[in-house]
Amino acid sequence: MSILEIMVTGLVRDEGSIVLLSGLTEDNRDVVFACERRMAPAILAAVEAGDEPVAEVPSYMIIG
Repeated sequence: MSILEIMVTGLVRDEGSIVLLSGLTEDNRDVVFACERRMAPAILAAVEAGDEPVAEVPSYMIIG
């Protein structure tokens, strides 16, 4: 299992138990990944505040 560092850029949609977020990989590829519900509010608050939060995401959580 590999871990990717992804700069979170925003919300895609709320799926209930998970939240789908968009982001950029280190090589500037757009990705959508699953995020645990309890982590998403703090990450999205940072994005809204103008920060560029980086998430460490296991490769199996990359949706597209």
